[in-house]
Amino acid sequence: MQWTTGILALALLWSFRLARAAVALVGLAAWLGDAWAVLIVALAAAARLHWVLRLAAFLTLLLLWRWPWWAALLLAVPRLLLVLPGLINTAVARVRHPRPRWQGPVAPAAPTHPGAEPRTRTAGVEG
Repeated sequence: MQWTTGILALALLWSFRLARAAVALVGLAAWLGDAWAVLIVALAAAARLHWVLRLAAFLTLLLLWRWPWWAALLLAVPRLLLVLPGLINTAVARVRHPRPRWQGPVAPAAPTHPGAEPRTRTAGVEG
């Protein structure tokens, strides 16, 4: 039963990516022509340049089909919905809790008794 849900999930993911590539193809065909659109989508898919397809799908949904920007962004980059809260939390945490400034190298330890030199470690030398 688990392997069938896994196969179903992969099929849904693959069909979503195929639909996004089709939306990008429609938009590129409207702007550049059919031959160039097919060539760009094929090369982007072969070179695994998914950001090209995402950008083309976003611009197609936004400019050609007149979708609201947030809906076009959600369809073109759905992972952003999961990543954006973490990015915001990281930015807020850096403002609220800045890292301490670096003060430079630490001075060697003082000798334990008069006349003794401080111990230093040298790589490969036992002392």
